Formats: sequence, structure tokens, C-alpha cells
Amino acid sequence: HNQPDGNTGEGALERNVAAVTVANSIAVAAGGGTLLGRQVVDDYTTFSGQLTGSGALTVQGLVTLNNTGNTYSGALTISNATTSYLRLSASEVLGNSATVNLAGSGTYLRLDGGVTETIGGLSSSGGEVFVASAGNGTLKFGGNDGSTSFSGALSNGGGQLLLVKQGTGTFTFAPSTTTYTGLTVSKGTVLATNANGGAGPTVTLGDADTGAAAVAFLTTGNGAGRNITVSASGTGTATIGSTTGAGGSNVVFSGTSTLNR
Repeated sequence: HNQPDGNTGEGALERNVAAVTVANSIAVAAGGGTLLGRQVVDDYTTFSGQLTGSGALTVQGLVTLNNTGNTYSGALTISNATTSYLRLSASEVLGNSATVNLAGSGTYLRLDGGVTETIGGLSSSGGEVFVASAGNGTLKFGGNDGSTSFSGALSNGGGQLLLVKQGTGTFTFAPSTTTYTGLTVSKGTVLATNANGGAGPTVTLGDADTGAAAVAFLTTGNGAGRNITVSASGTGTATIGSTTGAGGSNVVFSGTSTLNR
């Protein structure tokens, strides 16, 4: 079931065989390509060869990446043409500049417990990010300094999902659930635009990577119900507020606020 190493430029690489591992190295050329996995529940196609290049890449079906030597840095889309899962079963299996977009309902980004993944940007028009097994699954995103939006589900699943917003851009946040463990704003702004964005687990402003960068948690309404902690890490401005709190209206943050600076 193997073929020679090569590009996926404007092509697709598919292995529709049960429990198969594809060990070929894959270079995603400028024309882009598609990884087609199995479409059977919990039967993932594992692409264990090195994934490189920067062309646009579509994941369709059930696909696992597990090679920590991957350097792929392009725009990755999890397709909603069929139910599609991208499973990250080891840490740092995408390049730090890669972006991941969940294209709608029926799309899933799965982190196994104990996995940490750093990507350049995260966006969603539906779908779900979750941790499938015991342990923390940490997703760091935004280091490309771009602004993106997210409207999918977030779930601990069998583990604990931790989100870390990096980069100077704005992450417009309208999740459909609040069943995850934590959100840290390392740099830039998280803008909550629905009730679930303003609720949920504790938001921490600042971490060991913040330095002098500004951090902010803002809402588009007149308040939020979640706990907010301003950490002792970082020397930049930490802002908590609303984009619509004008005209003398009160902005109410009803959770516990902890200020450590």
C-alpha cells in the first residue's frame, strides 16, 4: 500500500484500508492537496511520514498525524464534505506557522491527552476541538499575529482542554459550548461575542511568554460571568472591558477577578 515519496500538488493521497499507516514523506506544493483518511468510526489513517511544504492542505475523513519532525506551515482545512477528524497523537506535529480551519459542522480537531500543539492561527465556522483521552491537551494558537474567529464547540472529552492565545491579533470568540478547562491570553486580545464566550472557565491574562506585550479580554456586551486572573507574568498592559460599554452604562464582570501585578 505504499507509493514513492512526492508532492501532493493539486492532488490527493488516500489510503482507504483499515488501520493503515502511510509512512511516505509528503511535501505539500504550492498547488495544495488533500489527505483522505478512512470514513469509518474510530478507524484512522495514520500519516507517519514527514509532512512538509506550505501549500493549502485539506483533511477529509479520519486522519492521524504523529511525526514530530513535521514542518508543514500552510493553511490546513478540516473538510465538512464528510465527517472529518484531524487527530494529533503526538506533540508538535504541525509547524508553528501552520493555520487550522474547521470548515463547519462535522469537523473535529482531536488532541490526545498529553499533547501540546502550537499553530499560527485557529479559525472555525462550526465543528469541535476536543481532548480524547486522559491528561491535558494544550492548543497554542495565534503566533502568526493575524486575527481570526471561532464559533465551534470546545470540549474536555476524556481529558482537559487548555487554550493559549498567542500573537498580537484579535481572536473573536463565540464558542457553542463552555466545557473546557482553561483559556490563557499570552498576547493580544480575546473578544467574546456571545454568552458562552463570556462564560466558562477562568481566563488568565499573561503567562511566561507574555513579556511586555499587551493582553486583553473584552466582550461585546455589558459584562461576563467567568473568573478572570491577571497573572504576575508580563509587564505590558492587561485590559478587561467591553467594546460597547459607552454612554454611561455599567460593565459588569460577575466572576472573581484576581490581580497579581
